[in-house]
Amino acid sequence: MGICKQRYILNCLLSILSGFLLSVCFTYKKVWFLCFISLIPLFIVILSDNYSIKKQIRYMLLFSVAYYVTLMSWLLRISVILPFSINKARVVLFIATIIIGFLQGFYICISTMFFCKIRKGDFRDVLYFSALFILGEWLMENTPLLAFPWGKIGVIATESPAFIQSASIFGELFISLLILVINGGLAFALLNFNNIKKVCTALVTIALVFSANIIFGITRINLAAEKNSFKAMVVQGNFSGLDKWSATTEDMFARYLNLTRNGCDDETKLALWPESAIPVTFSSESNYAKQLITLAKDKNITLVVGFFINEGGEKSYNSLLAVSPDGSVSKPYNKQVLAPFGEYFPLGEVIKRWVPSLADIIDSSSCFQNGDKSEAISTQAGNIGGIICYESIFSDISRQNVLNGANILTIATNDSWFGDSAALYQHHSHAIMRAVETNRFVLRASNTGISSIISPTGRVESSATPYTPATSRDYVYLNDEITFYCKMGNIIILPCLIIYIYSFVRFIRKKNDK
Repeated sequence: MGICKQRYILNCLLSILSGFLLSVCFTYKKVWFLCFISLIPLFIVILSDNYSIKKQIRYMLLFSVAYYVTLMSWLLRISVILPFSINKARVVLFIATIIIGFLQGFYICISTMFFCKIRKGDFRDVLYFSALFILGEWLMENTPLLAFPWGKIGVIATESPAFIQSASIFGELFISLLILVINGGLAFALLNFNNIKKVCTALVTIALVFSANIIFGITRINLAAEKNSFKAMVVQGNFSGLDKWSATTEDMFARYLNLTRNGCDDETKLALWPESAIPVTFSSESNYAKQLITLAKDKNITLVVGFFINEGGEKSYNSLLAVSPDGSVSKPYNKQVLAPFGEYFPLGEVIKRWVPSLADIIDSSSCFQNGDKSEAISTQAGNIGGIICYESIFSDISRQNVLNGANILTIATNDSWFGDSAALYQHHSHAIMRAVETNRFVLRASNTGISSIISPTGRVESSATPYTPATSRDYVYLNDEITFYCKMGNIIILPCLIIYIYSFVRFIRKKNDK
């Protein structure tokens, strides 16, 4: 085997190694800090090999599949929610996991494929590649129909509140960029260990980047001003998976009523129940609505509850609504981003035309319509931004809620299908990032956990023990301040797009010069 072939195989293995190590950081929170070195093998490949675009694509695809397929292996745990046999469900979900891995890899490959045309051989390469990579992460969230931004690198760092505070300026993608630059700088120093000037440039740059970010984070946390506060509560009924549907609706409702009644005190002004806590279609004339109104009046509390809403015909929505102490019921917030395969079947109509035998499966997996706007729920406890389950991984949903007047955010979710897998904690990490980006308290209620109250600095103030019927209560405050990120959105993508256009132009020019 020739030296070139051996080096190519080694580069492929290093790319896979980085993907695997990064998934370990996200899966096992105790070693989250390894995200600052996990990408060094990938950067060694990207910065050292004199490769073609084809090789660039292969390296990035290998990395992406190793990262995202390993990270998303928990999908096999949710086979119970699909409307067909367990074996068929596992096959479908295994295929879906592979497809997701390749899809995320496609975004990263597209965004970085022309990097080899703008390499300079100096530290700028680290900055260029990092910028192109987060452009791929942005595509993951903003591609119609196929968006699935679960594994953005920045979310791994939510274990360190001080490190993620700059998300309030430039968003989650900026945290990903910082992690990439730190990894790239270390790799650059290793590759140029015999060049003191280059080593110093790399180490001083990453030291300054890391230090400045931490100093900003500590300062923001210490300067966070408490305002007029009140107690809020999240309610966790602990109806998991099959239990949620085998228990009677009356039993579930009774448990939530009792937990809420017994869990609040005179200072408690707001309580959040999980997604579809009561799995029925809401009616203002129903006994459920009357008992909620009675509870809200008796305890002088605003209740935010997950229900199904039907607006006639097939227009059913997965929704949140609020019941205020004066007995009024708010307009519902209807979930905008539906969970693929659970609430809708991606490209279902197209697939039905080509494979009619799948029509029943597709129809039974497409039970909801999606809402069309982020509108704050106006209540006596404040303007509440509604977020339902899967939506919490999309940063723009929370941002739009804030721009539309929300001064506190509520995430109602059902994570019981995840069991005790890493997905339970990965999903919760996104809620922490949303709090920092928006500078809002986040109340997160899940049927089985993790139910928590998160401060605007990303600190988990209180949480209920997973898989137990429980409540968690803490002081919160309303905030009207708009962060720079909420005002400007992902403005950080603009220089990334410029670098991408530059790399594409260089590719065209070099192609024409041949």
